[in-house]
Amino acid sequence: MRFAKIARRALEGGGMEERTAILTSAFLSLSVLISFIPAISFAALIPPLLVVKRRVFYSLAAASPLLIVFFLTTLLLSGLVISDSISDSGLNSTLLPAPLWAALTSIMAVAALISAGTLLFTDNPSRMVAALMFFRIPFQAAFSIALAMRMLQMLMRDLENVSAILKMSETGLGYYKKLLLAITSVSVLRGIAVAETLYSRGFPGNFDYPLKKPEAREVILLLYSFILFLYSLNSFF
Repeated sequence: MRFAKIARRALEGGGMEERTAILTSAFLSLSVLISFIPAISFAALIPPLLVVKRRVFYSLAAASPLLIVFFLTTLLLSGLVISDSISDSGLNSTLLPAPLWAALTSIMAVAALISAGTLLFTDNPSRMVAALMFFRIPFQAAFSIALAMRMLQMLMRDLENVSAILKMSETGLGYYKKLLLAITSVSVLRGIAVAETLYSRGFPGNFDYPLKKPEAREVILLLYSFILFLYSLNSFF
């Protein structure tokens, strides 16, 4: 299944140092949500493109069905109710019909949020747990977040493998039916295996994992995202 392969590539691989990734993603997301201005949404795409590069395009490709549905829904709804904020977005709204401009603004914001989220995926879940605990998040909650991110990566890999096996013998509706049943069974069995492993190791136990020092480039991107966040506050007030 091509979707599973694209989604797996979007979720796997290294990225920023985990603490800077959390802060950068948070500042970029808040900037987009507060302002909802296309220029800021476009500016929010820069750090992910510099850090995770192709993973951004894989993420947007995997989310393309959602983006299309969101675009069409916004286009239809904005045709009924047009907000005054469209004319205050910093560009001449007469160049495009108002509903189309609203839909493009919305989908640009969603794409920026998805791209910011790609910064959080790491190839070392233990460092993500340590980074979340650095921000005073309880260990159980931090571990659950990191485990969910890791399980999502494994789910995409399982989906790709199961799909490749079923394609040898199944086609049409039967393929999708067996794929759903197989991936559900695999997910349940994997969840049970993880639970048994945690129990056998005395979860929660003690956790002490070293964090690496952020690189100069990562600190610069963090400052960039913070400045963008401060700039977005102007549109809020």
